[in-house]
Amino acid sequence: MIQPTFCSRVILITLLLPLLDYSGSVAFGSNRARDLSDPWGINLKGNLVVVPRDEPDQFQRQFGWPRQMASVAPMWGRSPAIIDIDHNGDWEIAIVNGEGSLYIYQHDGARYPGFPTNTYRGNRPTPWEDPTYRVMVSSGDVDRDQLQDAVYSTDIGHLHVIGSQIDEPNPYPLDLTRGVRASTPVTLDINNDQSAEIILTTYRARPLGQDEALLHILDAGGNEMNGWPVRCGVGTGSSPAVGDIDGDNVVEIVIASGRNGETPGQVWAFELDGSRVNGFPAGRFESIDGSVILAPWDSSPGSEIIFAAAPFDGDVTSLIALNKRGEVVRGFPRILAGGHPFGNPIVGGAEVEGHYNTIYFGGYDPAGNARIEIFERDPNTDSLLLIKSYDAGLGVVGSVVLADVIENDRQPDVVAALAPTEDHEGRILLAQGDVIQYIDLADYGGGAFASSPTLWDLNRDNVTELIATTTDGRVMIWRTEGMFTGENWPTERGDFSRSGRKSPFQELGVTDQDRNAISPQTFTVDLYPNPFNGRISVDFFAGVTESVTVSLYDLKGAQLTNKSIRLNAGETSRLSFDAGNLNMSSGVYYVRWSGESGSSGSSALLYLP
Repeated sequence: MIQPTFCSRVILITLLLPLLDYSGSVAFGSNRARDLSDPWGINLKGNLVVVPRDEPDQFQRQFGWPRQMASVAPMWGRSPAIIDIDHNGDWEIAIVNGEGSLYIYQHDGARYPGFPTNTYRGNRPTPWEDPTYRVMVSSGDVDRDQLQDAVYSTDIGHLHVIGSQIDEPNPYPLDLTRGVRASTPVTLDINNDQSAEIILTTYRARPLGQDEALLHILDAGGNEMNGWPVRCGVGTGSSPAVGDIDGDNVVEIVIASGRNGETPGQVWAFELDGSRVNGFPAGRFESIDGSVILAPWDSSPGSEIIFAAAPFDGDVTSLIALNKRGEVVRGFPRILAGGHPFGNPIVGGAEVEGHYNTIYFGGYDPAGNARIEIFERDPNTDSLLLIKSYDAGLGVVGSVVLADVIENDRQPDVVAALAPTEDHEGRILLAQGDVIQYIDLADYGGGAFASSPTLWDLNRDNVTELIATTTDGRVMIWRTEGMFTGENWPTERGDFSRSGRKSPFQELGVTDQDRNAISPQTFTVDLYPNPFNGRISVDFFAGVTESVTVSLYDLKGAQLTNKSIRLNAGETSRLSFDAGNLNMSSGVYYVRWSGESGSSGSSALLYLP
């Protein structure tokens, strides 16, 4: 039974949650939309799905979530991205809805000002053509303003670069021409010019197959780098991977291709000048629709190329690893329990002298016998041993991701969204060893997950949050029991540049050079707990030494108090507000801060005495 005091707080939270978002509707139970005006008459609205439940969540939903994106088209392949779009130290969530509009949410569920963007059609008659088209945001500083941009392509043939000012730099949105498909872009500064280049493939889909693909490297002006584009076999849903495969400290571009008649699927590798790496294209496979990933696997310098594929004219999907010469690495291929139309393997496990020893793969099986398999390298024979397998029903939506979510032991746990079956709605599996837990959409109005989840510490409390989208456009966040390290594989394609490689912890998917190029004239701010019932603490981590003024306001704009604090570069400083001393009543309040360097910001608070 729910205690009356707890019940009253649940009701109050339900009433106040919509105040933290600025447009939308509220859905109750059946997701039927209706407007809700706040009791202060200032017409703040929100998006909230409220589902009656008899038992508490196994994983606590994050305060301010879920949120509902508007879309007529269903969403597929929309894995959430994390981006600090204004570089103020507060992380945002970037997702493109089913009609090509970019949504940016702040960690408390409020929409970032100015978003979502309007759906850009150009001269196209419809905002979308294929609801199964995979659209994932990649983040990088494309226009040299020292701020992260959201980069993505839509299924009607436009490439977008959008920053906090929303207006896209010329010539974006770039018209890739109607009927042309584009891969998930990779955004990395590969030529050390302080600007992230955009690496992607384009190909035209035809009724009887795909055309030959072109692999592009575009600069901030939408121009091709010298030597590009290059042809790279038959186009598929595969996305490029960017990394050093030969250990010379210069990255290569790797892409997989599809089969067309007697032309096999292959793996292609290119130097930065557009020339092919010796030994490529390599292999003879059926179409490789999943992307390759790059990770140091054996003792040789550089990274190996790892992917899942079936042999040409074969039907047994296997894990494959190729070295820098296009040769199959010892211990591969390794037969899988099932294939996957777009699945990517990921790597982890023990790191020995910079190399890894474990591969994870989530399969797909229309008969309902799909498995999530974990393989570990035998140090004596280099063969891959199956060390664990989990039932995945019809299969994994997207790919497996890794983070500590269960026992707060800093060890990677398996996280995967599973397709709905006759026995259950869409659900997320979280597993470590024999411990298996689920988040089931049956507890939240039903539905299916649209993509791989994303795992991150949004509010900087060192706890891992799980972010997932549903096919009907809901964005959901749960707080887990795990400790966030960022050292595993937190999202599809590895990092938020979508580089497809196993790399050390990178806060926002930017390279060390990108990060060093950003002047640290800001400070990060963390408020906790939120909601609070007595004292609220405000922590600052400063990039420079400066004084900051912090003020507390009620919803009517009346200032309750203000304080000043001196920040020291590279250190964390804290101040607190005591609700009892300020005679605060239940409700929403705002903390605002401003520093000598011009950095400023605000955040909503919910006080529940």
